[in-house]
Amino acid sequence: MEKAINYTQRLLKRGARPLKSLGQNFLIDDNVIDQIVLASKLEHDTLLVEIGPGLGVLTKALAKQVSKMWAVELDA
Repeated sequence: MEKAINYTQRLLKRGARPLKSLGQNFLIDDNVIDQIVLASKLEHDTLLVEIGPGLGVLTKALAKQVSKMWAVELDA
């Protein structure tokens, strides 16, 4: 999987910007992503909903752990 920092940098070059009004931050540390996935203790049959997936770096990692996932993003 592409490193989160590289993916984020590519999107920033294309104009992606966090909106302070929505409290957005971009997760770019692969070690933190790995720790979140481990701490989630998801089982394959878990149905997961992620609210505010942002650029999707955590979404991609979590989606590999479950059979079905929805991500809901307010920002276009």
